[in-house]
Amino acid sequence: MPKAIHVSCLFSIRSLSLWLLLASWFLGSSYAQDKYAYAYVCAKGKIHFFSATSLEDIEATSHEALCVFNTNSKKIYAKMRQVSFLFKDKLMQDRFNENYMESERFPFDILDMTLVDELDFTRDGSYELTLKRTLYLYGTKKERETKGKIIIMNGQPVQASSEFMVNLADYNIEIPSILAQILMKT
Repeated sequence: MPKAIHVSCLFSIRSLSLWLLLASWFLGSSYAQDKYAYAYVCAKGKIHFFSATSLEDIEATSHEALCVFNTNSKKIYAKMRQVSFLFKDKLMQDRFNENYMESERFPFDILDMTLVDELDFTRDGSYELTLKRTLYLYGTKKERETKGKIIIMNGQPVQASSEFMVNLADYNIEIPSILAQILMKT
């Protein structure tokens, strides 16, 4: 029975000069007032998770995470529809959305992060950073620190990534009792 899942996030970023209205919607009114902020967007961010169980491995990927990165505030915000996770097995996908994650009740996952470390965006390179993250999942939010990586090219972030573990109990995600009994027998 899975107790945790390994999550990896990858966002390829591009300039957001024409998308300031969208960014203000995601980052709140304080962002809208900062008309000189440097904002970047990834419209097709990749979120992947994996968990090994005795019965079968659970793995899915979504390429539909919308991510906005404000380099002035050092905030990264990502939002995705729960049903955008695709599994190799359609039955597993249905069970995930209906039984585990209740995707109709909790349609979105939100990842809100802030860079803890200072970063000079004028210096190209690949940087390992500490991030303060808040994950909103299954109607619950938890704050943690995690490691991440940002790649800067030509003075702009072009890619951001992070990997972390999510303990299902922290978010009150339970496996239905009948399935838990089947998993315990194998």
